[in-house]
Amino acid sequence: MRVCIIYVSFHHGNTKKLVDAITTRYGFDAFELKEAEHVDFTTYDVVGFASGIYYAKMNIQLTDFIATHHHEIKNSFAMVTCGMKRRKQKQFITDFFKLCEINLLGIYTCRGFDTYGPLKYIGGIARKHPNASDIQQAYNFIDTILSK
Repeated sequence: MRVCIIYVSFHHGNTKKLVDAITTRYGFDAFELKEAEHVDFTTYDVVGFASGIYYAKMNIQLTDFIATHHHEIKNSFAMVTCGMKRRKQKQFITDFFKLCEINLLGIYTCRGFDTYGPLKYIGGIARKHPNASDIQQAYNFIDTILSK
């Protein structure tokens, strides 16, 4: 199965850490969003998208990219890192992929070190995340995606 991941990772590199672990273990192709414009998605069986969460949503440039390229994508999954997990994050992602008419195979969320806004004054939250346990859970998630 041919898989690639398009990702956006700012601030502390939480999402990149997760993507690097997955691509190293599984040999997937990975492209930062700014490199992805010239990728032929029709050659991939599954295209994953990874981002931090900003105000309960994925990165806006990434969602714009997905909306523009949705017709090229057969199957997809989403991976997100966030300071605090909330149900509405998954609901937004599910609704967005449905609106784009992309078959969403699953969503993986884990905590990520967050010092945005007032959190910087208290030293941030979710320090040391994603950690080894988060990465192991991401491997389990990918194993499930590959078995579909």
